[in-house]
Amino acid sequence: MACLGMFVAYLPVTTVSVSLPAIQSVLHASTSQLTWVSSAFQLPMAALILTAGVFGDVHGRKKVYLAGQLVDKAGNVIGTATTGPDGSYAFADLDTGDYSLIASGYPAVAAPVVVDGPVLEFDVALAHSES
Repeated sequence: MACLGMFVAYLPVTTVSVSLPAIQSVLHASTSQLTWVSSAFQLPMAALILTAGVFGDVHGRKKVYLAGQLVDKAGNVIGTATTGPDGSYAFADLDTGDYSLIASGYPAVAAPVVVDGPVLEFDVALAHSES
């Protein structure tokens, strides 16, 4: 379990490090700015790992470990959302089933989405009222 936890903790750091050349080419970032990108990701993560250690000592390591795994899985679901060139969102690798699409920052609207095949397109218009 500890090995899996270490892998899950260091994988995002490795992902950001591997992504730095792409970030540099797209954003035309300098080496100094890339250092900030890396540090801005690693410092909060390190602080959260230390905080999780304290919570593990207080509330039980297994509970905190499982909660961390749950948060990781939720992040994976969020990470499947990609934005297209026109600003539209696409979700990749969703399992067949029923989902609720809820948009925050706009008037409260929830739309049911049923994924029932390999490709599904579902248009949702998000806009603020013109008042």
